[in-house]
Amino acid sequence: MKYKSINELDAFSFHDAEINEATLSETEMIWSVSDINATTKNTQNDNSKDMRIENAVMKFENVSIKSLVFSASKTYGPDKKLIKSVEAMPAEPEKYAEILSKTGFIFGVDEYRQKPDNTYSVRFNIDGTEIYNLTFSFSKSIIEWDEFSGEAWYEHPRFKKT
Repeated sequence: MKYKSINELDAFSFHDAEINEATLSETEMIWSVSDINATTKNTQNDNSKDMRIENAVMKFENVSIKSLVFSASKTYGPDKKLIKSVEAMPAEPEKYAEILSKTGFIFGVDEYRQKPDNTYSVRFNIDGTEIYNLTFSFSKSIIEWDEFSGEAWYEHPRFKKT
């Protein structure tokens, strides 16, 4: 691949990105992703604007999943009365690889946030139905891609705040 970004997760924007394939081994997690954006802080982006990456591969070396929790949810009717309430439920560690192997994950608005204990948290939506929070640590992150696919959508003048 032409571009390679190492340990620069904070130099990407993952809003509305999709994970097309995910694999998890004992030491590595690999995601095939689409629609991520390299910000101007990214060492591989020499453009004056954030740039869209249509397809990339994200690798996390020496990964350790701390938790995978299906989020709590509440469903209300049109009359604003509670119809259904679901409590947050942690997944069993032996199910992590199976859950992560599902395609169609979409990054939530939380994106990546480094926590004080050197772990990262990301919020996912699985095929538009279930939302979960994945918390994990790793020794190295690598994102590789072949080309930029134009400016990030939010760089368009109609989305810019004046």
